[in-house]
Formats: sequence, structure tokens, C-alpha cells
Amino acid sequence: MKHLIQSNSHLLKQLSEVVLQLKDDDYALPLDIYSGSTIGQHTRHVLCFFDCFLQGCLTGKVCFDNRERKITIEQNVQIACDEIKRISQLLTTVKEDKNITLQSIADGIVTNVSSTVLRELLYVLEHTVHHLAIIKIGALHHFSYVHFPQNFGVAQSTIDYNKQ
Repeated sequence: MKHLIQSNSHLLKQLSEVVLQLKDDDYALPLDIYSGSTIGQHTRHVLCFFDCFLQGCLTGKVCFDNRERKITIEQNVQIACDEIKRISQLLTTVKEDKNITLQSIADGIVTNVSSTVLRELLYVLEHTVHHLAIIKIGALHHFSYVHFPQNFGVAQSTIDYNKQ
């Protein structure tokens, strides 16, 4: 558990490092390469998933479909970084694996699946890596002034494979 929390915290730190380099206008700029979405929207989306996970740790039920979309996070770099810091701090409060329910809502149909805190923490990690890769693509294509931490948006399994 501790290792996954540290890995998630590391990804959030990397995200903050990248987001802090962006101007608010660039952060919230609709990009053609994203079909009109923004780096800010991808950042907010990642943070929403962490919020859902953390809420689920408290309630025993995680639903990634029913999430609060805080628009200010996708428009303002400082607000996004403050949210990253808040979530990073809350992650340290997750101490134990326990059974929880994963709820999915699609076309009005609610499906509940047995899961665990550890399983959903791993899911949030993989989801974050995926969106960091998307953020990197957009920033590389549109904002050449942004520099990325090593292995930003690269899955740990790929990092391990490349070391061989």
C-alpha cells in the first residue's frame, strides 16, 4: 500500500511541476490535438478521480462516474496546484486495504462490483499515467517552453522494460 501511495504522490508531484510551467491562458486553451479539450481539463479529470477514490475510502463505495467537476481547476494553474497539494496530503491518510464497492453508472444503469482500496488505488495510478501521457502530447505539440520530468506519462512497466 505504502509503495502505491508513494507512486501516486510522485505522479502528482510531476503533474504539478509541469502545470506550474504553463501560463493560465495556455493551460485553458482548447487544443486541436485534443479535439478541443484542454490541458486543464485533463488535469481536473485526473484530480476528480483522486477525489472519488479518497471519498470512497471514507464511505466504502467508489464511483468514478459520479464526480464533481470543479471548473476552476481546469482554468487556473494555481488552483490546480493547490488541489494537487491537498490531494497529495490526503493520500497519506490512506493506511489500510479494505473491501469496498466500485459503482459504475452507464446509461442510467448502476452496477456494483466488489473491490478493494488497494485495487482502486492501482487503478487511479494507471489512469493518472494515461492522462499524463496525453498532457505531454498536447504540451509538446503546442507549448515548446514546457519541460518534463524524466518518464513523465510513462508506465512503470515500460520504465522497467526499458532498463533491461
